[in-house]
Amino acid sequence: MMIVLVPIFLFQALFADLIRLQLAERENELALKAALRSVMSRYDRSLAAYGLFGLKWAESGSVPLYMDYLTRNLAGGEGYRYLDLQPDRMNSGIEPVYTLANPDVLKRQIVQEMKLKAPVEFITELLDKFQKTKADKAMSQAKMYGDSMRELEKLHWKREEALDKAWEKAQAMLGHVEAAGTTLNGNLSRLETLAGQIGNRTEEQVLAAVSDAERMIQSLNERIRQLQQNMYSLSLAMASLTGKEGPGAAMALGQAMSAVQTELNEASRLLSEESGRLTELKKLLADMAEYALLFGSSKQLVAATEQKLDVDYRALCTALDQAEEQQTKWLAELERYKSAGTGESHLSEGLLLLSSAYDKAYFSRYKTEAARIPASLHGLALRWAEQAWWNTSQWGKVAEELQGLLELSAGFKSGRAALEAERQARNQTDRNEEEQQRKKIGGSLADIRKAVTGCSTGNGEIALYAKLGGPDSLTGKYSVYSKLAAASPGVNRPGTDTDASMGLGLDIISQFSGLLTGLRDELFINEYALDKFNYRTWGVGEAAQQQGAPARSNPGGHPLVRQEAEYLLYGFNSCDLNLSAAYGEMFLLFFGIRTAEALMDPAAGAAGAVAPLAALLKAAAEGAARAVQDVHTLTGGGAVSLFQKLGAFKVTYKDMLRVMLLLHPNQSSVLIRMQALLELNTGIDLTQTTTYVQGTSSGSVNVWFLPGVLRAIGKTGAVSLDLEEGRFRFRQTAVYAYD
Repeated sequence: MMIVLVPIFLFQALFADLIRLQLAERENELALKAALRSVMSRYDRSLAAYGLFGLKWAESGSVPLYMDYLTRNLAGGEGYRYLDLQPDRMNSGIEPVYTLANPDVLKRQIVQEMKLKAPVEFITELLDKFQKTKADKAMSQAKMYGDSMRELEKLHWKREEALDKAWEKAQAMLGHVEAAGTTLNGNLSRLETLAGQIGNRTEEQVLAAVSDAERMIQSLNERIRQLQQNMYSLSLAMASLTGKEGPGAAMALGQAMSAVQTELNEASRLLSEESGRLTELKKLLADMAEYALLFGSSKQLVAATEQKLDVDYRALCTALDQAEEQQTKWLAELERYKSAGTGESHLSEGLLLLSSAYDKAYFSRYKTEAARIPASLHGLALRWAEQAWWNTSQWGKVAEELQGLLELSAGFKSGRAALEAERQARNQTDRNEEEQQRKKIGGSLADIRKAVTGCSTGNGEIALYAKLGGPDSLTGKYSVYSKLAAASPGVNRPGTDTDASMGLGLDIISQFSGLLTGLRDELFINEYALDKFNYRTWGVGEAAQQQGAPARSNPGGHPLVRQEAEYLLYGFNSCDLNLSAAYGEMFLLFFGIRTAEALMDPAAGAAGAVAPLAALLKAAAEGAARAVQDVHTLTGGGAVSLFQKLGAFKVTYKDMLRVMLLLHPNQSSVLIRMQALLELNTGIDLTQTTTYVQGTSSGSVNVWFLPGVLRAIGKTGAVSLDLEEGRFRFRQTAVYAYD
């Protein structure tokens, strides 16, 4: 019998100790978790007002408190102790793991806080209405229309600039022809006169006649000198008569002198005739020289003018080719836009009633008409080359060629100048219209840039922003802690460039589709920002009526007054910058929507307009003016219809902040700025605010029976046992988190 009972007793003793070990571990675990709960129940009440839970670790005395709770929970009462648990304080403890400075931890707590509070149905309803009213398609079509019209506008003015260049070269051609024609007309008249004077004589003949006349004059001069000497000798002889010679001597001398005088007179007459003849011959030589000079210079003028026309005509053709290329691109872009909008159109049909394109033959006809001028001048050059040297009969044909050239040039100038005047007047009208609409848009942009009011200019607000974002700032601290940058989003700002601002407005409305995809947590964070923090219209007008009961975080009592949400969104270190960014983006959004709605008006369009942007700018000017009114209403605490022509759906400034937050889903930056604001408002350092702790409890329980057997069993590995000095030792770990 004893042989049977002893093994049974041993087994029961062994089993009892193992059960006691399991019970001891269970008791230790319960004590550990109770101690953790007790420690974490001392969460900070200031943060609780924001729906956040954290334990200020450095100030809470968590370690001694934990050890105290743990020891008391493990200690048995007076009397018999079945387990005889003894805590090991040296190997027990508690340590923080995560804090609210961790963006992921903060995000989880925010999501838990807002799951039952956040009115995410607003965004859902907004996007639902946006799609059901087909506003999304209308906005998309407006964006596509705007993009295409801006591209068409660029191509349009490139083509017009090329046509301006072509007309400039055509005018240069006409100027060359007119200048050359005036000179050639005068030269032809003089050449005909000189040809009549020269006759059929050649230069050689005239030079020979000049030589003969000069020799004759020289001979006559010699003869006259001889006769004059003879006359002088006879005069001396007559004077030397004494009367002794007799009456016959004086008579003979008189007769001789009379004969010499007669011969002298004849020689003088002949000399005078020859001198006159020589003068005429020399004048004829001068006429010949003038004729040769005019003939050569005129020929050179024709050749030079022909070369200039060739250069200008080539440049004209290049410009016309460029203009035709731009028109081809223009037509392709217009066709691309029409093809892209094959579905139901929500825009006015009048928007594409453009008369900007020229007919296909316009450019070739222009070239052909212009080509006749250099061709006619080439004919004149050929006629000039055929002209005989002194042939007066040919000058009439040359004059006819010249007259034909001038008439052709005048005809081209008259016809083309009228077309160009009409084209340029049309362009100027469109430029004036565009400029007028741009001025209207510019006025609206100036109004919205001046809309920011209510920001403090005192040192207090400046100091607050310096603490948030200056050197050694709160955002810098939390960025370093989380290793994330709190970058400002790419803000869409309405600038002074009206076309760029119009493009931004159309771009921003195209971002609506698919905003909710994968953004549910972001919606909770956005709503948290608008629920726990203040913004521009907090507590004002219709916005105040929609707020409901004030949040426990008391947004109205925060250091930054009515600007916190804008700071969270944009992160600039200035109230003016944050509010102007919010106002600007709201303006751009309404600018795009109101422009699209104006384009949907059946009366919208620019029938007969040349510049493609005419209708778009007109709609944009109307949209900008309405958008300014909408933003003023919103910032005053009022509500406006988001889509005036696509079903009533009113929004407030707070609603538009929701939209802006969706458009800038930079979650990490918003969370970091939110951590900075929480510390600014509560004075609590979130890096020292624990949300997740890990506790360790070590202890031992005595062994009642057979410690040697249990030690042997432990060595086999069948059961994990730490047995020392007759006691089981154990160590357990547990965690506790608010989220």
